Amino acid sequence: SFSFVSLLSLFIIPHIPAVERVFSFPVLKKYAFVFHSFKNASAFLLRQSPIIFGFILITTVLKGLEWWFIAKALHITLFHSFIQELVFFSAFQAFIFFLNFLPLPTLAGTGFSEGVVVVFLMLLGVGKVEAVSFSIISRFVMLVVDTVVGSYALFNLHLKIDRIINVIEQWRAKIT
Repeated sequence: SFSFVSLLSLFIIPHIPAVERVFSFPVLKKYAFVFHSFKNASAFLLRQSPIIFGFILITTVLKGLEWWFIAKALHITLFHSFIQELVFFSAFQAFIFFLNFLPLPTLAGTGFSEGVVVVFLMLLGVGKVEAVSFSIISRFVMLVVDTVVGSYALFNLHLKIDRIINVIEQWRAKIT
């Protein structure tokens, strides 16, 4: 959903000739290096796009499957077919994920997205208690998964701030 739109903009924007011409102006020439490195990274991403979109599709379906399991645990049935429910929950969770990025006065849409889930499920005939339970459990599972995966990334993959600072300093050195 959101990542799909982001990837499309990464692929399209750097390859528009008018955008490249903007960096030929004297005021912006010193930033041309950043644009060209962005364009090179974009070209690499474009070559990798089938793999990237494959991962996005797989993770969206897995998240839909997660929501399907939560719904089944709460005895929520929306359609007669497993495939229909899986497609629905995959699309629904992607929509709710997108809502988390709206500029609302909440932390990552907390409260707002749960309310949307409750209202939407109730419109589909799900009871109030089941809809609220589904909403709270799905948020809790998301927080647990994000915490576990984030902790793994921080502690086992050795994502060091020094690397990021080094890249920023290299960019600054080339710009100035």
